[in-house]
Parts: sequence; structure tokens; C-alpha cells
Amino acid sequence: MSDLMNLLKQAIAQKQNFTQLLKSSQPTEVANTEAEQTEGLRNKPLGTSMVFPNSSKNFNTRGMKYNIDINKYNDQGH
Repeated sequence: MSDLMNLLKQAIAQKQNFTQLLKSSQPTEVANTEAEQTEGLRNKPLGTSMVFPNSSKNFNTRGMKYNIDINKYNDQGH
């Protein structure tokens, strides 16, 4: 997960689009719609990352077939 944090810091420092930077570095999905956010990583392969832009909701892991890490970051990467 520290790789994601480093990418976020890089995006902020270089004023790059974080989502685009993520897409170029590893398999990443962006959950833009309510349906995508509800489905989350449930049917995605192991190793896929997912970004939930502008989400203030709580997350749950019901239906997950593997362990995941959930991290929330503000605009400054904290």
C-alpha cells in the first residue's frame, strides 16, 4: 500500500491526475457510479486496486474472497 501512497504524493507534488497515474502503474478500477461503488472489488481478480473518488461512505468486505486493505486519503495524501 505504500506504493499507492507514493503515487498519491507524486500526483499532488506534480499536479498530476492521481487516477490517470494509477492506471498507468497497475491494474486499477475507478468506481465512479453508485453501482460500481456497491460492487467494489467483489468480482475482480486478486491484485486489482480500486479508487472511490469523492466517496465519504463506509466500506464493507461482505462477499470478498480475499483480504483487502482499505485506506482513505485526503487531498494532501494524509
